[in-house]
Amino acid sequence: MKHILVNFEPTFSTVSAGQALVNLTAHMMIMTLYADVAYQFRLRLINAAGSSGPSSVVPGFDNEMGSTCIFPPQPPLTQPEDVLIYGNKPNNLVVSWEIIPPLRHSGPGLQYHVTLRCLDCDYELPTYAKTDNVSLNWKETKVIFSADTTSQQAAVHKFYPIEIFKKYEVQITTSNLVGFSKSPPATLMGWSAEAKPMITPTNLRIANIEAASVDVLWDWPSTDDIAKKINGFFVGFRISWCPGDKPLIICERYKVIQDLIYAHPTVELFPEMRTLAENPDKLLQEDDGGWSKRPSNVQSSHTTTVRLNNNPFYQLRSASVTDLPGDTNIRLWISLLNIQYSGPKSEMIFFRTKEGVPGPVAEFFHSFSSVNYVEVMWTKPTQLNGILTGYIIDVISDNQEKPNTLENGLLENRSKVHYYKREINDSDQMAARISGLNMNSAYKLMIRAKTSSGAGKPRELFVHTAKSRSATAPAEFTVSPVYGSTTALNVSLVLSTIRTVNDDNRALDNGSHYMQTSSLQSFILENSYSASLLADTKNSQNRKEKTHQEVEQGLASARGSNFSPKTTLKSIQAFAVQFKRPADETWEETEREYDKSWMVVHDLIPGELLALKKVL
Repeated sequence: MKHILVNFEPTFSTVSAGQALVNLTAHMMIMTLYADVAYQFRLRLINAAGSSGPSSVVPGFDNEMGSTCIFPPQPPLTQPEDVLIYGNKPNNLVVSWEIIPPLRHSGPGLQYHVTLRCLDCDYELPTYAKTDNVSLNWKETKVIFSADTTSQQAAVHKFYPIEIFKKYEVQITTSNLVGFSKSPPATLMGWSAEAKPMITPTNLRIANIEAASVDVLWDWPSTDDIAKKINGFFVGFRISWCPGDKPLIICERYKVIQDLIYAHPTVELFPEMRTLAENPDKLLQEDDGGWSKRPSNVQSSHTTTVRLNNNPFYQLRSASVTDLPGDTNIRLWISLLNIQYSGPKSEMIFFRTKEGVPGPVAEFFHSFSSVNYVEVMWTKPTQLNGILTGYIIDVISDNQEKPNTLENGLLENRSKVHYYKREINDSDQMAARISGLNMNSAYKLMIRAKTSSGAGKPRELFVHTAKSRSATAPAEFTVSPVYGSTTALNVSLVLSTIRTVNDDNRALDNGSHYMQTSSLQSFILENSYSASLLADTKNSQNRKEKTHQEVEQGLASARGSNFSPKTTLKSIQAFAVQFKRPADETWEETEREYDKSWMVVHDLIPGELLALKKVL
């Protein structure tokens, strides 16, 4: 046996039992108990295996009242804790605290008594006057003062309003029916609520205009009590601007605010509590206070912290405004900030920023992948910052190995290889085909819009070229010259082996513009089904063309007598033609054909030998 566990429990069930551990050799213990509380006790023995069952309760439940363990009531021994002093509306002061539980009341009828005294108010109390206190029952945890009540010897009450952002001394003590607490009262200091600043900078002017920034300069009104007119703790400035070519009523909707914070309020001011209205569940609006809660009628906003260097705020006479749009007329004004409010607006000034680089394109997406090219589309930047002159597209290999063919502008960085850069000098072009890519390869595309000042921020897009594999059947095609042309060829599919695309197929292809790269595949015929020929009229006329019957017989003999071209090639939705000179490594590819079983390949060189293959 090692210890004795003593359980002691107040008689009312709202308070849990307490415990105390005593050595086995001890025959008594001293515990701190509260007045006006009846207690009962029981014992348990404890060893290494655990504790025993409890002993009988002492005093018992059926004992007479005279044998009950209870201390007589006495004045309270404790004072409220966690006291907060702040203001959340002009001319008010809020005092709040944690509730004192019934176990610590020391007697019936607990009350709180709150007394306040202003330390720096504009009025002075007469020497024969004293502040009255406010009494509340023990369940209350907050009192709101709107006026300071004083009692004079003639029993005449005079009311003094709570002044704006003044320092108050608050004392809280307790009492019950036995008397006032003999413990020292809780004495703390805090500041009343703020109000809107009454001054604003004057004589606004602009300096150092750039594409995205400008310096704003101002003067202060000549007044001796400029610090008092802040009506609170100086925090900083709010700089607001909007497009200068819009009406003032529209300007309010599209305005942008930038808060320059020069000083942060101390913990004693409880700034987070000052943003609450009289109803704690309702946040203050911009017109009522709580400027740090962003108003809903602004385009955007951000906050910048600036060091004040311990100088008075009225020595500040300039600030930098950033993130402005380039080549834009701007309307700008400023106001002062304290913890709760933004002050009146200053006069408005107008200026125009210089041209800058544009922002990123609004959208950049992939519309189609072939084996050696991809097609992409984009939309113009929302922030032009000037006159748009075109775009720059960087193509970067995303494979672990270098591409087989690298063009000018090679730049290797670990597994990333800069493939090439393409410049587009038409600002209205919003689609492009990126050719010369490797089959079944990943690429990162970066597009940047540009003005005469340079290229802007890039937007990235990851794409993947299509795989190459044999079609389910060797669909044949014929090549024939185009009458009257030496620079064009007609490529026709064998009609009995394909089905053309109907309206549903076209809708399916349009939908594929939004599919992932991995879901887009092309089916390429084997090289044995490519055709080599001369692209001039004389040599093309000497070429023997296969008839439809010969093609079908050849396909049937290759696949067996049960081969059905129509059922085997159901997956064909469209086709394109790739062609190149035998000495070239890169295939050129035509646009896709959806509706017809033939297409004309244009812009060929007369007399040049070409290799052709069909992409299904």
